[in-house]
Amino acid sequence: MANITVCCNGVPQPLEPCVPELAPGGINRIVFAACDVKFNDITDPAEWCYFVKKGKITMTGDVLGKKDKGTFTSKMVDSCSPQRPVGKTNTLTFTDFYLDVINFTDYTFYNRIRNEYKNYKFGYIKCDGSFTGFIDKFSIELDDVIEDSSTGSTFWDGTITWNGFDSIVPVIIPNLVNYLRAECQDVVNFNICNIYEELPTNVFASPPVSGFNANYRTDLNICENGLINITAPFVLGATYLYGNYDVDTDNFVLGLFDPIAVSTDNTLIQYQTSIFPAKGVYVAVYDPECTNPLNTNLGIFADPGFSTVPHINYLYLYDIMDTRPLFTATPVQTFFCTTNGYGETVAYIRANTITPATELEYQLQVNGVPGPWRDFTDTVTVGNSTYTGDEFINVPNGVHTVLIRSKLTGCVNQALVSVVC
Repeated sequence: MANITVCCNGVPQPLEPCVPELAPGGINRIVFAACDVKFNDITDPAEWCYFVKKGKITMTGDVLGKKDKGTFTSKMVDSCSPQRPVGKTNTLTFTDFYLDVINFTDYTFYNRIRNEYKNYKFGYIKCDGSFTGFIDKFSIELDDVIEDSSTGSTFWDGTITWNGFDSIVPVIIPNLVNYLRAECQDVVNFNICNIYEELPTNVFASPPVSGFNANYRTDLNICENGLINITAPFVLGATYLYGNYDVDTDNFVLGLFDPIAVSTDNTLIQYQTSIFPAKGVYVAVYDPECTNPLNTNLGIFADPGFSTVPHINYLYLYDIMDTRPLFTATPVQTFFCTTNGYGETVAYIRANTITPATELEYQLQVNGVPGPWRDFTDTVTVGNSTYTGDEFINVPNGVHTVLIRSKLTGCVNQALVSVVC
């Protein structure tokens, strides 16, 4: 039999205010944070501003929300006592009537929250300004609701559930909604410029890049002139600029260019820009409140409106590299015709490529009908000459298209071949 110790540690003492007050209800904001957000002091406005500017914390607009009484789970733990509560499931429901009826950005926002909720933790703000959170393990049901008449409404309806026996103690953070809006100009101990010093020194682009060095220069491999995706670090409120420059002379195109398309996943911000006829592309992260002495000598923006060059905080340079398969003036040619033992006409076609043949694959298109992709690595000796190519059976005479694709980059080049057998 186990030794039993009866414990009695006293009881909690309630606070009895001189004038008892009723605490107001109403949840009017839901706050979401990335899982890696960790506060040293959750009441410190500077820490909130830091994470908001880094794109690590966001919030909904005004919502109609409430938290109901939790659902308790009880269990019989001994025969002589009633069931004991051993767990609790908490539920928060909210409705968002304030939709973006022009750009529908609320759909992008809520779809990401619903689909990627495991990457976040959440909290909520009551009408009295108090904050409760963060809760890092939760599930969410969220959908748009469309009522059945034009006098009705479209709104978002959400339910968040989480397990936890204890109720979380709220904290008061004056002006928290302002900080969540990135209104941080007067916050003590917060300097937006420090965030730029933390920006990564590597770059990201699609197609992938290589050859990065300390001058923020990298090769951007492309297959053709057109649109490319360039990704730069995300800072909330920063201006992202891009333009073309001459790789040979390092001369930048004067002036500032607004992004063609911008999207953010709260970590990176993506751009699309046309590279024709540029030899290079630059992307700069700009904040007029900050300066970076590393870039004070760059005469990038000689535009009169931006005569204060030191305002360029971060700069990426891309050298545009054409990685299509390279070939000579006569890229593909028929060098031999014969008849095989079945009476079929066989045309031997070779490629005069500068890129090694082992890195390439080929597709012959006859009358617009593509054939299979195949290697041109067979060798055929005619007289004293040895050729590398492949054989094609019963190809009709005429001019046909050959696509040549790099196995390394996927870039495709096109050539014509004349078959006369």
